[in-house]
Amino acid sequence: MLIIPLTGAFSWKNLPVLTIVLILINIAVYFTVQSQDSSRQDEALKFYVTSGLADIEMDRYLLYRKSQGRPLADPPDSEGRQYAYIPEMMQDEEFQARIRTKQLIGVDDPDHERWTILRAGFDNRMSKLSSRLFGFVPAEVKAHALLTYMFMHGSFMHLLGNMIFLWLVGCVLEIGLGRLQYLALYLLGGLCAVGLFYWFNSGSAVPLIGASGAIAGLMGAYTVAFGRTKINIFYSVGFYFNYTKVYAIVLLPLWIGYELFQLFYMTGTNVAYLAHIGGLIGGAGLGWVAIKLFRRDEHNLFEEDPKNKIPHLMREALQKIESLDLPDARRILTEILTIDPKHGETWRQLFNIDKLSPATERFHQTAAKRLQLLSAMPGEGNALIDTYRQYKRLADRPRLSADMILRLAALFSRMGHIDEAMDLNRQAMSIAPGHPRLPESLLELAESCGRANQLQRRDAVLKVLVEKYPQTPEAARGESLR
Repeated sequence: MLIIPLTGAFSWKNLPVLTIVLILINIAVYFTVQSQDSSRQDEALKFYVTSGLADIEMDRYLLYRKSQGRPLADPPDSEGRQYAYIPEMMQDEEFQARIRTKQLIGVDDPDHERWTILRAGFDNRMSKLSSRLFGFVPAEVKAHALLTYMFMHGSFMHLLGNMIFLWLVGCVLEIGLGRLQYLALYLLGGLCAVGLFYWFNSGSAVPLIGASGAIAGLMGAYTVAFGRTKINIFYSVGFYFNYTKVYAIVLLPLWIGYELFQLFYMTGTNVAYLAHIGGLIGGAGLGWVAIKLFRRDEHNLFEEDPKNKIPHLMREALQKIESLDLPDARRILTEILTIDPKHGETWRQLFNIDKLSPATERFHQTAAKRLQLLSAMPGEGNALIDTYRQYKRLADRPRLSADMILRLAALFSRMGHIDEAMDLNRQAMSIAPGHPRLPESLLELAESCGRANQLQRRDAVLKVLVEKYPQTPEAARGESLR
């Protein structure tokens, strides 16, 4: 069973900086501090087998299992048995505890002296592993390990899984509660996790490592801090998976129940289910305290971004257009514009619909808006020209502002469409002869005529520029071109 909360998008304005830092620290520790662990462990295990230590301890393990009424089935021959049962023997914590305390190899044992020397050599090699240096070993509690264990991982997949959950849950708590409170939740949740693990495994020599206890603390806090909020979750049971919405608090008993099930029914794994349970319960308590003291209401973290609806609405609108249901298509396109008023594709589709009724006021409004948007978008010059030409051809009398006309005039001048640029400049002079951009537009038109070797037209435009706007810098420049 897998249950993953899915929460809102983040932006540069509310970037979860601390969550990103925690993820980077975990990754850095794995690829630096822990980078040599594999070779060090291989070296220790090679010594364990080749030195004869495995043979000595395996003999005791076979007798120990037999005395416990749990004999090993079909023991292999003496040459290969250490390879078959070493992993099981290493994970048998009760046996390892008895070996370490010399209950199974006493001073009167003929192998005692040799075993003591070899065991010291093996333990020395194992002590160099980062999991032994910085992991939490219940039988040998070190103060620093209470914190350092939660930044270490046993494998890349262990790291990857934890970091995914840290991102999904941590981002929301960091933004919802504040960075300092969030960091406290992470660290205290990790302490709750290690506390419960130690309570039941105080004699264990197996190191506890991994951020999952601290992350479980965040998960517990998450369910309480946002308990009454309905959130989106992804869940899978076997081969079935789906999405649904539930109240966040519902996740707490589900997560704890799942960890308890794993604890009692999943044997032979290295997963510290007790640490997860401790983190979940401790985190839930810490989350309750946090919302009483630090809850922030300015962020609606679970509100779905309305822009996520646009692709679906656009597909629906295009289907309506294809079936010629234009009123419904226009209604859907208008709905998109309430979400994103500058959505270019929506205005394009609206223009194509409204140009079927060119005599309507709506067509003029849609054309003007589309032209305005295109003029503000780099690289859309051809689309702007094409739209204007369609509008001019269909409309009885185009209705554009002087500012829009001058933008078009500048574009047509730059692209060498001199006839249309002349016409647009005439329109601008007719409706707004005092517009401050007219001298610049006329100069640009004159220069375009010059580049096209239309000198007579150039001189005519320059004459208008100098006579109509004699005090402008453009007129002075025009005089020098005549």
